[in-house]
Order: sequence, then C-alpha cells, then structure tokens
Amino acid sequence: MTSFARTALLASAASAAVLLSGCSSSNSQDVSYGSIASNPMPELIGFTERPVDRHSHIMQTKNFNTRSLSDDFLRFFYLDHPSHLTPYPLMDLTGQLK
Repeated sequence: MTSFARTALLASAASAAVLLSGCSSSNSQDVSYGSIASNPMPELIGFTERPVDRHSHIMQTKNFNTRSLSDDFLRFFYLDHPSHLTPYPLMDLTGQLK
C-alpha cells in the first residue's frame, strides 16, 4: 500500500468517526420520546412565555401601575393643573396655542 493510499484511508476513517459521532456529547440532554412527550416545551411557563418573559411582563406592569398611581394622586389632590381660583389671568403652561 502506498503512502498516499494509507493517508487517504486514515483520513476517511477519521472523518467517518467524526461523522458517526454526530452531535453527541457527554452532557447531552435526554432526547428520548418519553422525555419529549412528557414535557414538549420545557422552557415555557404558559403557552408562549418563558420565565424571563413572564418576569419582564410583571415588572412592566408594576412600573405602569406605579406611574398611574402617581398620576391619580396628582389628580385627586388637584395638583395636575394650576388653580383657576384667581382674579388674574392665567398663563397657559402647556405651550399649546389657543
């Protein structure tokens, strides 16, 4: 056997070993039918949300509710607009033309 034939045989054997091993690794996840059938979407809490999405949604809701509470507080104590109980003309503080 020539050196070229030996090198080609060795290269083809090495590439076959690599191809046959595929994506297997020592820390691979269980991909058996039973594990997939028992929990087809392991990352999702509901139908569409992962735990990180659910946490983000809750934080956005809390932020919105806090800002709404602040606005409601200002409206309740009439602090969201100037008092109209003055004999003098009021300036329009919004910058809008009337």
